[in-house]
Amino acid sequence: MSLSKKQTTQQYQDQDNKALAPGVLIGVGRQTQQSDETNLALFPVAGMTLVEYQIHLVREAGVDHIILWIEDSFFNFDENNNSVLENQNGFNFRFMSIVDQLRRNGIHLTLAHSHQEVATTFSTHQHVLLIEEGCLPSAALIKSMLLASPPAILSVKDEPSAQGFERIAASEKWGGLALIDGENLTKVNTIPDDWDLISTLMRQSVQTDCNRILGETSVKEVITKNDAQTFVLKITDKAVPDQISYMLLLGTAPKKNQNIFNIYLFPLLEKLSLPRLARYKKAGLWLSLSVFILAGLSLPTAFLGWLSFTVFLMMLAGLAEHAGNRLNEIQLRAGRRKQKKQICHTRIILAAFALILSSYPVSKEMGWGIFPLGTLIIITTIAADQEAKHSRRFATGYKGRYYLHFDYMIWIMFPFALMSHYSLSFWLGGLSFLTGLSILNYAAALQRFQKTLQKAHLFSKKMP
Repeated sequence: MSLSKKQTTQQYQDQDNKALAPGVLIGVGRQTQQSDETNLALFPVAGMTLVEYQIHLVREAGVDHIILWIEDSFFNFDENNNSVLENQNGFNFRFMSIVDQLRRNGIHLTLAHSHQEVATTFSTHQHVLLIEEGCLPSAALIKSMLLASPPAILSVKDEPSAQGFERIAASEKWGGLALIDGENLTKVNTIPDDWDLISTLMRQSVQTDCNRILGETSVKEVITKNDAQTFVLKITDKAVPDQISYMLLLGTAPKKNQNIFNIYLFPLLEKLSLPRLARYKKAGLWLSLSVFILAGLSLPTAFLGWLSFTVFLMMLAGLAEHAGNRLNEIQLRAGRRKQKKQICHTRIILAAFALILSSYPVSKEMGWGIFPLGTLIIITTIAADQEAKHSRRFATGYKGRYYLHFDYMIWIMFPFALMSHYSLSFWLGGLSFLTGLSILNYAAALQRFQKTLQKAHLFSKKMP
């Protein structure tokens, strides 16, 4: 399967001598030291192979011109070597099935295994991002590299977490990314065939006093700084897939806030279950679908008066929503941000209906006076959420505490729902307590919005 040079030239030729969209050259073909091991490009990462994950990261950064560099292994051919992606009989079947699937999904990939093919693939006016085999950066880090002026490289500190990265200075290592001009790639024919092409191009950039972008390899540092924008991992043949998935979860964790679920409960859930679930590519999708099932089941159970079971279903729906969102995030599922909002809004709506439906069986013994409590909880929660949205619209807004998170309301009602088996007065007491908290929550949100307006007014006065 050879590279179609004519098609590549027609597609990427720069007739107007203007800067073209950047391209990416990903190294995938190096053989491992052990012949019984699969190639590093096929290493499992969050339910897909490493090469798939790298391609999706590049696509997240907005790059469509992707070339996979496969080192020529004809001269070192061993029919028992599973780490070879290409031999006399053709490409590795599993590798080609992955490439074909990505192409069917609309991703344009080109395979190159000679210096001449690489030289004719990119335009001289094009910036090219080099990705070393085994390099697993964040999508934000790839975007930062593409915005830099070439030549530029990603550098990381020489520390235990950077083990496996190539050393370029006494206390500095190469982070696996480099940005060069396309003109440099036209000269790759001068590089000996037995030299590592991408590493050689990187070292040529280092010798020209290139720009350096600092990456972070320590998960602890990423968590401490609360910033996953510069996070990069190095995959080796000794890596453990579940550990890689867990590091991706830590590196992409949402910013911590006053929500105790994000501080205590959800991290524990992620550590115990999500790395194993990440082995399956559609695990995040199935968890997201389970949110609708669990929340939907809460409607008939609420109508039948099974209060504790109703609240328990809504609690499980909340955990499934978070787990599904986190898996979709590390598995780079398309449309995940829009889907996250839709799932959250649907769960809130179904919870509101379940609260209203629970008034019917309870009213048989407690009277219909319980219905206004549920209605008041819903109205004040919606009002508080709207005030919070208004506050977030101002860049100079007051960053106060959001006093009553939606999941708080569900978990608060669980002990009252359990005690309602003995007496429905406990359920009435829980609703009364929750109504008071909802009113306080709305008052706090309203006060925060007022402070936001005051800050915005003062800021506007300082503007020239």
